[in-house]
Amino acid sequence: MSGKNKPISSVRIYSQNVGRSYALVDTILKSKKLDFDIIFLQEPPWNHIRKAPSTTNPEGDDVIGAPIHPEWLCMMTTSHETHSSTRGNYIHLLNIYSDSSSSAINFLSMNFIDIPNIIYMGGDFNCQSPEWDPSATYIPMSAITLMELADGFNLTSGRQVSHAKQASGRASSTDAKLYSIRIGIAKAISLHCDHIILITDCLPAAKLAVDPSIHLSQTHSIQVCRLLSDWLTAKPSHSIDFWDVPSKWRWKPHLKVHKDVTSTCIHAPPRLGATLDFL
Repeated sequence: MSGKNKPISSVRIYSQNVGRSYALVDTILKSKKLDFDIIFLQEPPWNHIRKAPSTTNPEGDDVIGAPIHPEWLCMMTTSHETHSSTRGNYIHLLNIYSDSSSSAINFLSMNFIDIPNIIYMGGDFNCQSPEWDPSATYIPMSAITLMELADGFNLTSGRQVSHAKQASGRASSTDAKLYSIRIGIAKAISLHCDHIILITDCLPAAKLAVDPSIHLSQTHSIQVCRLLSDWLTAKPSHSIDFWDVPSKWRWKPHLKVHKDVTSTCIHAPPRLGATLDFL
């Protein structure tokens, strides 16, 4: 088969809860158009986009919706729906947002028999479990239901691949930010990634991290530049994006990392690699 009927061998999916941020959705749509085939968003913004010509309103009618991009075809539903297909070659993918009451998980459980076979189910389930989140301390009923659904759909669960955390000691805020960027990039490279997305709420620190010129935190910057230089030149497909996500957006991954770091108590030795004494 050729042309439009060519079989699909793989589908590249990117999934993220954007917390109703228009700017974040716009950034994702622009930056991911070459790297992914499908983008699944949870909690997208629903804002005024533009004015449309109107025969009754001289100022035009308001067009309300999610951000759009010419490179992407937008598909969405505003309510729970189930669809089934009995003819043709179809693949079924589920993008899930389940609120704190586990409404989507419960809906899937109650309507399981009406849902066609799916090859992917992902999204923001608002459901913690030690099975996929090492910080969780117990397994709620919603997590058990979710795992039963995955088994019923014959799906394997994804999980956090790795986690890096290291004490910075008595460091300045700039040192701590650059050190976290440094160990994050080093960890990502060690996992043999082709693409790295570095998300920060301090873009000046990210810019400083790749600036090897003389400054107070130059040690970290030189190490970051050395790591990235070797990694980027090793393979043409290697690339890195820096995303600025302000902390005031209270984005869930940011909050999770903040809670993880600030809840960690250690005894600080007199000389650590990121302390002012060391530098």
